[in-house]
Amino acid sequence: MPPPPIGKASELDTPGPLRWPADPGDDAQLDHGGMGVSEDHNDGAPDQGTGALGIPHESLVAGDGGGAGVTAGNMGAQPQSPCDQGTGAPGASHEGLVALVGGSAVAAGQHTLTTGLVQNFAEDRGTYSIARGEAIFEASAHSTEPGGAVAAADTFLVVSHADFIIENERSYGGHGSNDAWAVSELDYVAIDIKGWSPTDGPMVIEWHQLGHHWQTCGNEPPYDNNAYVMALAEAHGAGSLSATLTNALTFENHFSFVNAMGMVAV
Repeated sequence: MPPPPIGKASELDTPGPLRWPADPGDDAQLDHGGMGVSEDHNDGAPDQGTGALGIPHESLVAGDGGGAGVTAGNMGAQPQSPCDQGTGAPGASHEGLVALVGGSAVAAGQHTLTTGLVQNFAEDRGTYSIARGEAIFEASAHSTEPGGAVAAADTFLVVSHADFIIENERSYGGHGSNDAWAVSELDYVAIDIKGWSPTDGPMVIEWHQLGHHWQTCGNEPPYDNNAYVMALAEAHGAGSLSATLTNALTFENHFSFVNAMGMVAV
């Protein structure tokens, strides 16, 4: 039977509806911009033209638009397409607000599960621009050998041409004799006020929370080796850009890995 999800990702107040699958192993459709998702089984290499899901990647978008990448993998799956390349103008430069958010998760053991979610949105509001987003990455592993399970997760944020940046990052993890788990979460807000800059550079407010304790929380050990990841990015305004990248890789009885990022520029 398919593994239950490690946890439910929180939702941002996005311009459009987003429904995260209740069960990563379920073939239920994901309703966001007409995009569907299903599992990639181990019956051959993924379609390089459309990704393992048979869905063309929506990637770099110029003007008022957005990009999205979705990748799912399970036992024996191959890595997904490297980076969403799209229709942005070659050599285009951005003097305005630019924000890149993402992360990765890896789990090693006989049974592993990794999940990743990235959401990033930006808007030009005339006198100022604002960007906001989040990244949530989780990993869990189980090994029949004591000490053989490993799990790690990480998130990151890169922002340029912002006057105010508020970032909240939280990391948790733990391990037992045969199990390990890790969670990394990050959310942020960045604001660029047109024609003004702080005298001493951008004003940055950061919160970091670390936790290294074993927590059961009713989570059951993963079954098989599975990886699920999704990235969404939208930018609204003249000359805006957005791009996403997703990767998922599993190897039977060994490990699962995901990474993703979303970029917006206004």
